[in-house]
Amino acid sequence: MIRFEKKNAHLIAACAVVLLITLFFGLKPKGFRFINQVKRFENKNGIAFTNIGMAYSKGTLGEIGISDSVCIVMEVRPYRTGRRRSSIVSIVDDYGRELFTVDQWMKGIEITLWDGNGNRVRRAGIGEALSADSFRSVIAGINDREMRVVSGAHGGSKELREIRPPPGFLKKGRIVLGLSPTGRCPWRGEIAGLALFGRGANETEIDAFVKAWEKAGSFESLSHEKPAALFRFDGHAGRTIVDQSGNGWDLTVPRFPKMFRYEVLELLPDSGKIDRSLIVDILVNFFGFLPLGGCCCFLLLSFGSSRRQAYLLTVAAALCISLGIELWQVFIPTRASQLIDVILNSAGALVGAVGAGLCIKG
Repeated sequence: MIRFEKKNAHLIAACAVVLLITLFFGLKPKGFRFINQVKRFENKNGIAFTNIGMAYSKGTLGEIGISDSVCIVMEVRPYRTGRRRSSIVSIVDDYGRELFTVDQWMKGIEITLWDGNGNRVRRAGIGEALSADSFRSVIAGINDREMRVVSGAHGGSKELREIRPPPGFLKKGRIVLGLSPTGRCPWRGEIAGLALFGRGANETEIDAFVKAWEKAGSFESLSHEKPAALFRFDGHAGRTIVDQSGNGWDLTVPRFPKMFRYEVLELLPDSGKIDRSLIVDILVNFFGFLPLGGCCCFLLLSFGSSRRQAYLLTVAAALCISLGIELWQVFIPTRASQLIDVILNSAGALVGAVGAGLCIKG
């Protein structure tokens, strides 16, 4: 048991240190970068997304004639193939809501059609499509009948038919590379080239694209197909990636990562699934506030507060601190503002406070 003296200077200092540590890891975790991490190569074609990197189109797909169908052709090499979903390409509307996405999951490619309200409509994917050791060609397409993804390296495909998206659902869409519209799910890797075609991706066209790509290893062989937008990433470093199709639909590389949609205090994480990542997040949020709750309770009791007052004030303080952290995280790429974190933080602080109260005599 610990016997207290009032106005303990060491206790106040310890509480301040714990608070600062809690705020530091809540607001700015180790390894985070505010600057957009995009690298352009000088001796080869390609663009690299390192740490937190993104590029996007200011113009809409409708400006280059894409309305109901799109076919995305690219050559990619991820830096890692771990168990984490990361966003390679997103097509988003004016409000930053996903319409069509191409994601990496482990070594696979996953494409998803969304309804514009955050609800998944259809999904298709290929396992073992990517390699951290070499570039692989990937083609992802959707039209008014089907969606399809093809890995040129393996020639395999998965598809879902009978898709009926609303007419013109892609017309107001914008392309986002390397980061989801909410600033999460950063993809780390290199893209050696990217082409957009404005017609339906039927099986014959997809096979032709894959064969031409694997045979020549560049977009030169595809130039006769007249892409709506073409990026070889062979220009000089700068804030603009020039569209080499001649349509002038350039990409922008902002100085700071741009977020297209802000989500405030979501109830659950993105996936909504109970997995290892979610369990770790729950434990960190709960146990991370235990020391803060204990220190605050010790401090309040040392100044003469009753146990009930100390518990209530500790939880109220933890609630305010946690809420402030979650609201700030709305504007930080890669961070999620979640209500469950506030609940777990407050619960952890309460348990810490009760533990501290039990250690005090009298």
